[in-house]
Amino acid sequence: SCRVLSVLAHFASSSIIIINVYLPYNDGTTTSKAEYISTLSAVSAILEEYPGVPVIIGGDINCDTRTPGFRSDQIHDLCQEHNLLIIPLSNNSTLSFSYSKWISDQLQKSLLDWFCVSADLVKNDSRTCIRSVPALESDHSPIDLVL
Repeated sequence: SCRVLSVLAHFASSSIIIINVYLPYNDGTTTSKAEYISTLSAVSAILEEYPGVPVIIGGDINCDTRTPGFRSDQIHDLCQEHNLLIIPLSNNSTLSFSYSKWISDQLQKSLLDWFCVSADLVKNDSRTCIRSVPALESDHSPIDLVL
């Protein structure tokens, strides 16, 4: 899938899979829904190819995982199936949203960018921080993962 980029990194005594995803925007069509499922299936196939290898998945998943719904349920199902945890937003984050766009003179804000991490990599203080960057060219703010 052109929406998934993965790297398998080998170190002296361990390996890790790092996956960047860009899941399709929800435009309400069945095509968008099917592409969402297909992209998550591609991620799942990568994880199944390397069982037991820790993974970090990050990117634009185009849904707020804190809000129930079809897309959020799909993310939670993927995490449950592969023993992944969605890393929560840090209280120290400078922003409470990762996506913003002006629509009809109103700023729309959402938290669409997330990290999902193998449970064995997560510590008590693991967190995601969204950084405010001046003059950002993207409609998404950078997010940092602290493990």
